[in-house]
Amino acid sequence: NSVDYRDTKRYLEVRTIRVALEIYFDDNKKYPENLENLKKELDLGINLLAPLPADGTCSESDNSYKYALLNNGKSYNLSFCLGQLFNGKEAGLNVDIIIILAPGIHIADPSGIK
Repeated sequence: NSVDYRDTKRYLEVRTIRVALEIYFDDNKKYPENLENLKKELDLGINLLAPLPADGTCSESDNSYKYALLNNGKSYNLSFCLGQLFNGKEAGLNVDIIIILAPGIHIADPSGIK
C-alpha cells in the first residue's frame, strides 16, 4: 500500500460518502446526525475508517473522516487528510475535470470537495 493508493482510496471514500449523504438528504430533507446513522440507512459500501497509516503531514487523529452536521441538518462538513499532492488523473480516476488537491486537511460539503 503506497501513499498514492491510500490517498486515492481516501478521496474515493469521501466521494462515496458525499453521494450517500445527498441520497439521505433527498429522502429525509436533512442530513444524518452522524455517519453511523447514514451507514445504517444507506450502506453503499461506505467505509467510515480512513486507510492506515496516516501519511505526510497528516497525524493519526487527522487520518479519519470527521463529520459535522450544520444549520439544523441542512448542511455538513466532512474533513479528511491527504498525505501528498493528489492528482485525480494521475491516480487513474476517469474524470472529465482535473482534480488536484494539496497535501493536508480538506473539507467536503454539499457544494463539493475543497
